[in-house]
Amino acid sequence: MSHPEKFKEYISSPVNLEKLNKNSCLVGHYNSEEIRLWQRYPELDRYNHKKFSILREPLETAISGVKFGVKRGWYDENMSKETKERLLLGRANYLSSTLGIESKSDAENVMDKYWFIAPLDKIDLAAKLIALEIGKEPKTVGTLNATKSEDDFIDKELQEKFMEKAALDIYVYNLCISRFESITEEL
Repeated sequence: MSHPEKFKEYISSPVNLEKLNKNSCLVGHYNSEEIRLWQRYPELDRYNHKKFSILREPLETAISGVKFGVKRGWYDENMSKETKERLLLGRANYLSSTLGIESKSDAENVMDKYWFIAPLDKIDLAAKLIALEIGKEPKTVGTLNATKSEDDFIDKELQEKFMEKAALDIYVYNLCISRFESITEEL
């Protein structure tokens, strides 16, 4: 995080879960050490709630993270191929670590704690599911910053290396898709 003092303040002031009601939505990027959802809110599973998440495809997520770093000035946009490879491969299994999944055998147990985990390309369907749950009219939800893994940011060789190293993320992502499709097939 680029502002250490603000991050310290954020860590020390989580939302009071007692204030949430059935239509409240606790949102955020719980993707860094100390603020992963289960770390920030260890008592969350004791509440009567529906936990859900939206995930991007693993390679798109990694590319987006590196491009975001370039945009913020953290990385040189003319980085070497080696630097790009190190940064991208360093983001392999980012989704799994964010969710607290260390192995394929952990995946089902973690997923069972969620109402659903939807792929980003199904965000409209996820929004419809949520709207129906809370008795609201479904609305279309768009995305503004989608990064496609097919762009020319990386070559085929690096893409293959990433997919091999991110095998757990690929497994988790495909499991999310399968589970989400099973609960939305009638919508």
